[in-house]
Amino acid sequence: MRVSLFVASLAFLIIGSLWSIGAEANTPLPKDIQLIGSATEQDSSIYVEGIGGLFIKEPFGHFQATLEVEQYPIGADKNPAFEMVIPHAIRTNKVRFVSHDGVVHVTEIRLFESGLPEYPDIMNPEKSSVAPPNLAANATVTASSNFDGREPTRAVDGKISFDSRWFSSGQVPHYLTIELDKEKTIGCIQMVSGYFKGDFWASTAKEFEFQYWDDGDWKTIPGVKRGGSAGGLSVGILDSTGSIFSIDHDNEGPTWKTSIKRGDFEETDSFTSKINIVEGERNVIETLAFGDTVYFYLNSHAITHLSGDFQGADAIGIASNSPDSILKITDVQTEEIDEATCTLLADAEIFIDGQKLDFSFDPLRSHQQIQLKESGLKEISISLRPGVPDQRILINGKTQTKARIRPDRKHAVTFEVTTIAPDGKTSRSYRFDVLPVPPYDDYELVFSDEFDGDELDLQEWDYRTGKRWESLSLPESISLQDGNLRIKLSVEDGVQKVGGIISKQEFGYGYYETRAKLWKHEGWHSAFWQMGTARNNLINEIDGFESVSPDSFSTNLQYYMPRMILGAQEHKASVAEKFHTIAWEWTPTHMRFFLEGELIREEAYPPPHGLQNVWLSCVAHPNASLEDLPGEILFDYFRYYRKPYGDEIPEGAIVIDQSSPQYVETGTWEFSDNAISHLHKRGVRLSSTPGSTATWSTTLPNSGTYEVFAWNPYVFSDGVLMQYDFVVSHENGTSKASFNPMTSGQIWVSLGQYQFSSDENAKVTLSVQQPLPIRGDAVMFVPR
Repeated sequence: MRVSLFVASLAFLIIGSLWSIGAEANTPLPKDIQLIGSATEQDSSIYVEGIGGLFIKEPFGHFQATLEVEQYPIGADKNPAFEMVIPHAIRTNKVRFVSHDGVVHVTEIRLFESGLPEYPDIMNPEKSSVAPPNLAANATVTASSNFDGREPTRAVDGKISFDSRWFSSGQVPHYLTIELDKEKTIGCIQMVSGYFKGDFWASTAKEFEFQYWDDGDWKTIPGVKRGGSAGGLSVGILDSTGSIFSIDHDNEGPTWKTSIKRGDFEETDSFTSKINIVEGERNVIETLAFGDTVYFYLNSHAITHLSGDFQGADAIGIASNSPDSILKITDVQTEEIDEATCTLLADAEIFIDGQKLDFSFDPLRSHQQIQLKESGLKEISISLRPGVPDQRILINGKTQTKARIRPDRKHAVTFEVTTIAPDGKTSRSYRFDVLPVPPYDDYELVFSDEFDGDELDLQEWDYRTGKRWESLSLPESISLQDGNLRIKLSVEDGVQKVGGIISKQEFGYGYYETRAKLWKHEGWHSAFWQMGTARNNLINEIDGFESVSPDSFSTNLQYYMPRMILGAQEHKASVAEKFHTIAWEWTPTHMRFFLEGELIREEAYPPPHGLQNVWLSCVAHPNASLEDLPGEILFDYFRYYRKPYGDEIPEGAIVIDQSSPQYVETGTWEFSDNAISHLHKRGVRLSSTPGSTATWSTTLPNSGTYEVFAWNPYVFSDGVLMQYDFVVSHENGTSKASFNPMTSGQIWVSLGQYQFSSDENAKVTLSVQQPLPIRGDAVMFVPR
């Protein structure tokens, strides 16, 4: 059986609606949706041309729209193969690859002329029946950077191998330019990115596009920013605002995982029917877009990091950010599209001192936060309008549609909102936290260095030493001067000299802040960041800022275990003209970045998380400007604030972990090296065999009430697991408890409070219900 995954876009967004799926279906999907542009079927692929890009026609019977989608076999890192057939061929003498990934590995790029009936297989061109000339093979190739001697010419040498790839440095954006000897008509681009690690491809390109040189300017090649066509994928290209993909695969073939990434949309009148629901048998993924952000949901959980990976092919959907549209999802496990209903629950607005807040609700996220940008505010109010007659709306437990609360300078102000449908059967509850200017909400300063005095405190800091890129980090480049940490930038005897400091202390969740002034010329990579220095904490990297430019900096997030880069994001600021306060907040589930106290970026950041060292540093980027040297980077201070996050062990707690003789396994378990234990070290137990169990037991010192906790050693690559299932044995029998490991964070998660007798064993059992990765480490009993 062949299954066609689909992506849908409607052009009517209802901003800020709170809604839920009704139990009954009474809104049929119309069959008269008109094709926009033209479409042809070629070898099971759909090629669409024209503006808009929405259609539903047999034999496929599914929507398609502008969105970045990729698919690859489970167990692979990413699909390395990319192909773009350009519907309207372009004539140019230069094509360039542009990427905003943290680093880029490009193994091969090929260019072919237009008008050819067939192009070679991407991964195995030597096995193809056709061999058209590869225009890139004899071209001049240049790049914005390269790392470890991996020159850009390797990306056009005709080889697909580990040693034949261009490897960029870490500063974005990246450019690889292919210049032909004369103008040619380009009709197809192929690329292989990443490198093969024996059984999967790693570090494939994610955020990229291709551009061409036209009349003295670079222009985006219309139609694609990401895609794949190897391994049984059928790819269609839209020559307008984005890419269209009709993705087909055979259920009898390998198991597939689908990755949906945030899409770029433009306003379009491509669809005019007033449809606001498309739904299959019980919705699995639910998607809405507000403003410039597109959210993807799985079982009502918002996945807001750059890419959300979903197991299987249950359902896919997206709404555009055009005005007045709303989209629901179709289940694609069945051939027929079923009917559905949608109940609008409420529209909501929040006002700060009478000014309407520029805030978009996330209807499927039950706990949302609003970051204030200034202190001294007098009043916060919320106003809700019923979506349909006879709805009940409760704010903080009272039936009301408006409420006012005075802000708190230190703590979050909370609204709890419940909307109840007229029939009383459908309801949703929401919590909105309005956060003061950071650091807020019980944060306490636990470490600071104001860099006063004459010498660096070597009890707290180590010097960064050694060569990196084009420069040498030396202790003599570091000094304290006028209350600032000063990093001297110089060139002596042809050697570029820089420096940096690394904290001896390792830090975890909390709020990190510095005030810095950077150098006024290009190419000096200054950074305030976190990364471990030993095996147990070389887990992830957080870049509060890194900059090679006097007028911008980037924030970045990545993991080293398993390897994944969430992506760099550039922010404009005159970082060399004056001091700027730059900070980040790291929580068990999210990252938030701040400039001058204002939130500039937020990302979901699931585990694993290792305790990290803090780095204040500068290195010379390739092609760094040597003008006006010696130069300097100045840091006014470093401060770290912390509050309780639930990853601590309280006084009086009893902990039983995997090393205890009171820990017993049944079935199949193994050691997992890429998850973090409650001791903040690598290594927990792992099983994916249904029926396997792990049991922690102990005799408690006193009878009484204890709260039971389990450590959550989740790893983001496990996918979206629904829950960990436990049974707690206590004085009154047994009780079931569970939690969602993806949304809970790497902390102690409560399983509830129970009565225990000191005469009997207290016992907690974790069971594997499905063939999915389940991890266990420790349980904790806390007397109450």
